[in-house]
Amino acid sequence: MKGKFLNIKIDGEDNIGVISLGEFKFGSDLKKDESEFRQIVEPKIIEALQSHFDSTVKIRSTEVTSTLPPFEACVEVVVEALDEDRNESVFLTETWIY
Repeated sequence: MKGKFLNIKIDGEDNIGVISLGEFKFGSDLKKDESEFRQIVEPKIIEALQSHFDSTVKIRSTEVTSTLPPFEACVEVVVEALDEDRNESVFLTETWIY
């Protein structure tokens, strides 16, 4: 399998799932690349976390923390619940699939 993949982790939970980035890679224009990264990742994060928490999830912010291998990012989300919304930090770390 070719391409880049990101492992989804939340504090206390290591194996939420894996997101495919396809052939995406960071180049010389970081602002443009981060925008493209968000367009690829954010809908997939929402889908994975809504399935995991069985609740509505909204993105608060997305921050790329390392563009060098292994690629890393942190996504701050709000998990909406009936009684009280809660904030979660979601960590994305590059992984490989063989």
